[in-house]
Amino acid sequence: MRSRLRYEAVQKTITPESNICISVTLSYREQIYQSSACGSIDGNEVELAAEACLKAVEQFVQGHFSCQLIEADMLHVLGRPTIVLLVRIPFEGREIEIFGSCKISSNVLEAAARAALDATNRYVELVISK
Repeated sequence: MRSRLRYEAVQKTITPESNICISVTLSYREQIYQSSACGSIDGNEVELAAEACLKAVEQFVQGHFSCQLIEADMLHVLGRPTIVLLVRIPFEGREIEIFGSCKISSNVLEAAARAALDATNRYVELVISK
């Protein structure tokens, strides 16, 4: 069985300055990778969750590539609410734009983090294989 980078948790907190911070935790084998993204109270929580996940992915790949969230949105795909996002990755001398998606079951922030991980999985697998 092949090991892979896994989603573990998402957490939302409100700071004393009335900002929102979203933390995402990923794991690979016994290692934990956690990162946060913060913004204003009226900011886009879906984007913050995706950005936090992308930062955790960047920690995991240790500089092999970086991730830039271009856009995140909630759409109805086949009648189900789904987070869809576009991520730009400079990889091996090229700028690649990739899509990720995740159906929303109960937690929109979890779906946003999972969509970000979905978008980056192929490139993470390349790093793991090296």
